Amino acid sequence: MRKKQNIVMQYPMYDQVGVGERCKNLLKASGYTTEQVAEYLGLTTPNMLYRLQAGRGGLQIENYIALSKLYDVSLDYLLTGAEYQASTAKEKEER
Repeated sequence: MRKKQNIVMQYPMYDQVGVGERCKNLLKASGYTTEQVAEYLGLTTPNMLYRLQAGRGGLQIENYIALSKLYDVSLDYLLTGAEYQASTAKEKEER
């Protein structure tokens, strides 16, 4: 019988304040207004975005996906600040 190996996963952690900072910086770099982004996400008011940028609230996953597309960044970067290494993942799959 084959003995199982313990696998230790190391992955970036979700940081609500960091997400808010990244969203604030991406908004500024994009040239959009908070109101325009709220409309893009289908929010009735920009209040959720203001709370997000302040690190005091979050969005539904669909909205994070939409923001990553709008700002042309990976979802990994938006939520954790880390870029996903596709080549590393592919190498692991090949093993």
